[in-house]
Amino acid sequence: MEYCYVCSVIAEWDIGFLAWRLILVIALALAIGLEQRYLHAEERVRYGTDRTFMLIAILGFILYVVYPSPPVLFGIGFLALSIIWSIFFWFKATRSEDYGITSIVLGMIVYSLGPLSIAYPIWITVAVAVLALLIAQSKPWFRQVASRLSHRDFVNLAVFLIIAFLVLPLLPKEPVNIIVPINLYNAWIAVIVVSGLSFATYIIDRYILPGKGLILSAVLGGLYSSTATVWVLSRRDFPTEALSRSLVLAVSMMYFRIAVLAVLFMGDSALPLFFLLIILFIAGLLLSLPWKDLYDKKIILPSQNPLELRSALAFGLLYIVFSVVSYLAITYAGIESLKYVAFVAGSGDITTFLLPLYQGQVTVDLNTVVLVTLIATASNNLFKILYAWYNSGTLKISVRVAILTGLNVLLIVGYRWIGHWLFGSVA
Repeated sequence: MEYCYVCSVIAEWDIGFLAWRLILVIALALAIGLEQRYLHAEERVRYGTDRTFMLIAILGFILYVVYPSPPVLFGIGFLALSIIWSIFFWFKATRSEDYGITSIVLGMIVYSLGPLSIAYPIWITVAVAVLALLIAQSKPWFRQVASRLSHRDFVNLAVFLIIAFLVLPLLPKEPVNIIVPINLYNAWIAVIVVSGLSFATYIIDRYILPGKGLILSAVLGGLYSSTATVWVLSRRDFPTEALSRSLVLAVSMMYFRIAVLAVLFMGDSALPLFFLLIILFIAGLLLSLPWKDLYDKKIILPSQNPLELRSALAFGLLYIVFSVVSYLAITYAGIESLKYVAFVAGSGDITTFLLPLYQGQVTVDLNTVVLVTLIATASNNLFKILYAWYNSGTLKISVRVAILTGLNVLLIVGYRWIGHWLFGSVA
């Protein structure tokens, strides 16, 4: 009996498996093709839409199934299509002022969906297709965002990426004993993570949602820097009630940001702290209700690009300073002194004080980490109340922040009394 290679391949794969994969690939290709038809409806010269993309997907699927290892037929098919795509691109480039290769790249992706669906789990194929679809559909949005970006932001991003990925591997991973043992590698990782998270907020705040309502200003500003946001908002000429709710909303985002950083750097051991911070975050959200009248008050918060070299170096320097101060305080004055350092740190950026603790630069037990975090956030809120009072001339603007701070203090007291029942011995 003559050997049938195709039959042996099909025998190894379940027919139902192949059928479902083929249906999925055709459906995804159809979705991408329909998007291209809609996007290029006004063009006379266009590469292809729904039917073309479906046929390309089927072709890629068949050529891979027939000879999967090595995928010679699939490669020959890709080469043939590449020649056709090159001819089309040349033809369109000589007859149209508006031309690009987006449709051709989409065709390449669609051609590859068949092998991808067979070799990997379905969710990967769907994720690739959906991502390609969203990117292709987002051309106007990308143009709008790009038109708002400044040359300085691109330069800052490029410089930061160079420093992050060139300097980080060169830093020693073992502690360097300058005055006290400091792990410069971990310190720089903290700079990269915090600056990266802040940069994402900065881009949304400045370029994607500029001139937004007061509610989004409070949310995004609180994620970026709740202290700076309170300072700016408290100087605005808005109704006291609306400002009061926006301030407590910004403060609540601080708790969320610290909770995320704690989990990122401490992992599962941060769950007790995460739980307490989320309680304060939810309480802040509730105190900021209702939000209805906060949507129509437009505001643009002045913000500094967190990827500027000066900002990154300043953060790193403060990180090292607080690491040294915390280490010396514990060494010469005992663990209790760290709580006084936490209170003083509340006057500025508490992240530079907390991250050395979360990364283990300063060795303390979990319960001390929880307590000093709560003390630092409460202290930071007290300073925010003073800043808001100074700028607005009235304490009414800070009533809700004061209530949230009171809850923070209650958690400090309660944790000292019942924390050992919940999470072990309390410092």
